[in-house]
Parts: sequence; C-alpha cells; structure tokens
Amino acid sequence: MNPRAHRSRGYVLLLAVLVVALLSLVLLTVARAQSGLSPALRQQSEEAERARAAHGLAARVAFLLLTEPIGPRSILVGGQAGQTMAMESVLSASGARPRELFLDGRSYVAGEAVVSVQDESGLLNLNSQDEAALAGLLQEVGVRGAQAARLAAALSDYVDEDNLTRPGGAEGEVYRRAGRAAAPNQAITSRWSALGALGWEDLGEDARDTLWRLSSAAPAAGLNLNTAPAPVLRAVLGDRAETLLAQRRQSPLQSAEQSQALTGARTDAAGVVLAVQPGQVFRLVVAFAERVGSREVESQLVMAAPGADRPFYWREARPERAGSRGARMDAAEPLPQSAALHAP
Repeated sequence: MNPRAHRSRGYVLLLAVLVVALLSLVLLTVARAQSGLSPALRQQSEEAERARAAHGLAARVAFLLLTEPIGPRSILVGGQAGQTMAMESVLSASGARPRELFLDGRSYVAGEAVVSVQDESGLLNLNSQDEAALAGLLQEVGVRGAQAARLAAALSDYVDEDNLTRPGGAEGEVYRRAGRAAAPNQAITSRWSALGALGWEDLGEDARDTLWRLSSAAPAAGLNLNTAPAPVLRAVLGDRAETLLAQRRQSPLQSAEQSQALTGARTDAAGVVLAVQPGQVFRLVVAFAERVGSREVESQLVMAAPGADRPFYWREARPERAGSRGARMDAAEPLPQSAALHAP
C-alpha cells in the first residue's frame, strides 16, 4: 500500500473521531441546557395555568355578586331579591332552598383550587384609629400585650391627621431620629403600608401574614358583624363576642340594635362603627395545592355605585405567593354555582 495513502486514511479516521467527539460534546451541552431549562419552563407553564384558573374563578364569583341576592352574611345562590336566610322557609323560584356562599373568608372547593370570599367590611380597618381593637387583634395573632399596645399606638399616630403623639406612639421627630420617612398623617390605602409605622417592620412573619388576612385598609365602612372572623369580633367586643357568634350561627343579625341587645355593645366601639350589612369591597383568595405547601392568588373586587360605566372593577391584586393557610380540599364545601352558568 502507498505509505502516503495509508497516512491519509489515518488522518481521515482521526478527523472522524474528533468530529464525533465534538458533536457528542455539543449534544451533551444542549441536553444539559434543556434539562436545566425544563423546570423553569414547567414552572412558567404552571404559573400561567394557575393565573388562568384564578381569573376564571374570579369571574364566577363576580357573576354571583352581580346576579344573586346578597344577604347580611352571604350570597344567596338561587334566592330571590329581598330574601334573607333568617327566614327558615325561604325557597327559590324552583322550590329549592338557596345555597349560601358565605362572605366570611371560609373555604370552598372549585376543581383543583380552594376559594374564599371575604367581605372587607368584616375585617378590622387599619385606618379606624381604634387602638384597643387593633391591640386586641395583634394579641389574637400572637403579639404580646405591651408590644401590641405600642404597635397599635404607633399605627394610629401614623394614619391620623395631627402631629400629637399618643402614649406609646410616634410622630415626626421620633421618625427622623430613627432615620425613617415621616408618618404621612393620613389614611393608608394598602394594609402592607402599615409596615411604614414605627416598630411594625419587626412584626414576625407569621403574625404579619395572619394580621393581613384579618385586616383591611379599604375606605372607611362599618364593621359587618355577620362576616367578621371570630378573632376580629373578639378584638372589638372582647368576651361579648361569643354571644354574638352563637347567635349568628343560627341566623344573621338584622340590625345594629339587635347586636347591641345581644352584647350590650354600643353601635360604635371607639372608632369601629358596628354594622350588619356587607360593604362594596370583597377579597378573593384562590389557593392551589402543591406537593409542598400551596400557592395563593389574591385580588379585590369592588362593586361600583349605581349608574357607573362598569358594574365592578378589580384592584390591589396581590402577586402569587406561597400560601400561608394551605389548600384544604377535604375540609371545604363545593363553591356554589349559578344556575345561569354551565358547570365547568
């Protein structure tokens, strides 16, 4: 054999080996990149699916609020205008008893999600300047008495319109010495803005998350005793809350006078005005169960005044986050469905 041809054949073989090795390296690199990218793409796809489901459930709840009667504590799905669940013999037009979608934040199952609807008027308004009620609610979420009193005073000074300092509170000079932005001395528009008040940044994460679920910064409105969670009632009414809770389990309260007769409470509690009807703002939380924990999507539905260009709108949407409550499918009833809509 010609030595030159033999050497050429050896070069070709070596070149082929190098090409194969190079292609293998490229393919391995691409495979690794794809394997690293797949979890991100999968997470993105799951987030998009959760967002789609959350928007669909929000539309269902909005439809119920707009088309079904709203009683003191709930949406009466299948009810008729003017009815309340205090009437034991209430029947729908079809002869069936209406189903209640309670507006007190309890959970309902809807497919792969858990949904809760909370009348914001049933939550403690952080702008109320009711120090005793706010301190009581802080204690309900695990803050000790002295700290709870200081935080309540600080937030009341933060949102009031004067520069006077409450005992245990804080105003301008204290904020300047602490290198903090001065108190705005006006109502906050988001409950998370309370973290700007002196001392609130030290509130523990668990206590803070629980407090956010029980409080609101919506425009001032009366506290709806029919939709207020038990911790809020205890914070405002103290021991008298148990009497009210027992009564409303049987039927909703119909008047502030009725609640006054039951508890001996005034129609206002040093800043918190007591009421028995829902407001115009509703908080919707959709939770999705996962292998570890859950994910939550929160939004706020505001019913517009009569004659407005649109009947409702959304605001203060909270980004998706890790759920602090968990999606308990086994402990919830199905979300009521309007007869005007086909089941999903």
